[in-house]
Amino acid sequence: MEAGSEERHAALMRGAAISMGCGAGEGRRALSPLTSFFQEQRNHSPNIQLSVKRPTKRRHVQQLSVAEMRMLRWFCGHTRRDRVRNEVIRDRVGVAPIEEKLIQHRLRWFGHVQRRPPEAPVRNGVLERVDNVKRGRGRPKLTWDELVKRDLKDWNISKEIALDRSAWRLAINVPEP
Repeated sequence: MEAGSEERHAALMRGAAISMGCGAGEGRRALSPLTSFFQEQRNHSPNIQLSVKRPTKRRHVQQLSVAEMRMLRWFCGHTRRDRVRNEVIRDRVGVAPIEEKLIQHRLRWFGHVQRRPPEAPVRNGVLERVDNVKRGRGRPKLTWDELVKRDLKDWNISKEIALDRSAWRLAINVPEP
């Protein structure tokens, strides 16, 4: 693998746009799969409240994780047949798991919403639930606020910390290995 390519690939997976050096199309930029996933979510629902209310499904997270590992293996020049563990490849490239990055992005948005005044439209649309709406039969769908509550519980974070931006950023930070 050429010198410096692992650093470029690590920057790509962290979400930084990098020049791919494609000759005549030198100005083309490559974005991380995480960025393209959020761009796709935004394209499907231009109203930000709709895209925030719909949590990411486990199936989609699994697909993102598989695609990410496929790209990381390709960056390192390994195939699945080489039987190199995912953790070894992640350490070599220096990126955190995409699942943790998704949680970090979700909690960052939650902190932003928490710091808004109570009468702000985004806060009313995201955190308040309409009680008299009839839900269908079967298991209720997972809502965004329930998913955030689960993330806060899993990461042992209090939602009162969100009011202090610097403490919140430290609490939700996912360090790159």
